Amino acid sequence: MSLYTVGEILIFIVAAAVIGGLIGWILRSLRIGMQMAGLESSWRSRYEEAAGRLHTIDIQLASEASRRAELEGVHEADTKLVDSLHAELADRFSEVTQLREALQRSGDDLTIMSGQLSERGRRITEIENEITAQTAELEEARRVVVDNSRELEAIRANHSGLLAQSAQELEAIRVVSSGLQATLETVNADVVELDRRAAKARTEHAEQVEVLQRRILELEALEVDLRDQDSEAFDLRFAVDDAGPTPASPRADGAERSPPPPAGRVGLATKLSPTEARERLTEIAVRTAGGVAAPDDDLVQIHGVGPKIAALLKSMGVSSFVQIARFEDDDIDVVAAALNTFKDRIRRDDWMSDARKLHRQKYGIEP
Repeated sequence: MSLYTVGEILIFIVAAAVIGGLIGWILRSLRIGMQMAGLESSWRSRYEEAAGRLHTIDIQLASEASRRAELEGVHEADTKLVDSLHAELADRFSEVTQLREALQRSGDDLTIMSGQLSERGRRITEIENEITAQTAELEEARRVVVDNSRELEAIRANHSGLLAQSAQELEAIRVVSSGLQATLETVNADVVELDRRAAKARTEHAEQVEVLQRRILELEALEVDLRDQDSEAFDLRFAVDDAGPTPASPRADGAERSPPPPAGRVGLATKLSPTEARERLTEIAVRTAGGVAAPDDDLVQIHGVGPKIAALLKSMGVSSFVQIARFEDDDIDVVAAALNTFKDRIRRDDWMSDARKLHRQKYGIEP
């Protein structure tokens, strides 16, 4: 026998061995596939059964969440009315306390549950307490529902054997909660009535506030008119009283004014023309402002200064309380000459005291 023949025989033997191994591997794969298909079918049926139970529980939880969402929409009222609700719901606290004790006894029966179920029962008890108090804590109920859903997901993943028991316990809790429904409906009716009364009271209050605001605007306009008339009255009085000294006029706030200058005093106003006085007043404005830009104050608030005088002062650089508060005797004469007004009017009305007071009130510092 030649080597070539021996080689062909060996090749056929190796090929037969390889083909036999492949056939055996294929048969084993088919057998394993059949076993896996049977296992998959068994697990799929178990999974579908568990999914059906979980879907039933989810529907029940969604129904409960929907009812609580409806309660939340009904009880979204002004939190300021809670105090008044306490007085009107005092006669129902005893009944709610009994219901709370019943829920507590139900919670004691559930002590065999895991720590997650105990937490859920505690939060459900808190929800019932919050509902009886008629407060704005319905958001907590929503968080409790979310926590319950998370706890049920954990129970489904780790404790599938407790699902049936959990469903029974939830049913018992819903039976207890249904007893609260009648009480909640009565409370809801009371809350709606109180909301109606509060809305009516708010409407009447808004109307009164509107009337008062209109009256305030009328009084402010009258005050401006009286201030202008007061300024013109002072000018007329000083014109009539030019023959002799005039007593100091009383201030609006009751304070005494600075006494008039002594008789015989000759001020700079008698020596300066209005044009010269205006030039001097510009220098006084810079000096009394302290070399910085003076603020723009409402000079009309000073007694004796009307809108026209205030506009003239601002046109010549005097625009703030602090500048008028720093007037000296010679400055007063210059201002009187620049305004072409009576020389003793500024002293009689005591602009400086008013300016100091207004500056302290507005800026909190001495001028």
